[in-house]
Amino acid sequence: MELSCNKQKDSEEFPTIGLRLEQIDGTESCVMSTDTAREATLEAMLEMLAMHQPCKWQDWVDATGLGDDFFKFYADLKPKVEKGADGLWRVKE
Repeated sequence: MELSCNKQKDSEEFPTIGLRLEQIDGTESCVMSTDTAREATLEAMLEMLAMHQPCKWQDWVDATGLGDDFFKFYADLKPKVEKGADGLWRVKE
């Protein structure tokens, strides 16, 4: 399950947040928690870029193996990556 924002009255859109329903041990109650798989994917995307940097956009997309799903995650990575004057992508230092 994902929580996303298409429009807010007085603020910018926020990145999509992955959620999952978890049962509390020893009870019948449940809580929503963030999706750790999403965080792992974001981390792997950054690691892939770091390993291949500087690189072309499509090379980074291809290296992740995510295909079109890459773009679902990219918005969360924007503050951590940059496109250099040479047109190649890098992890920000």
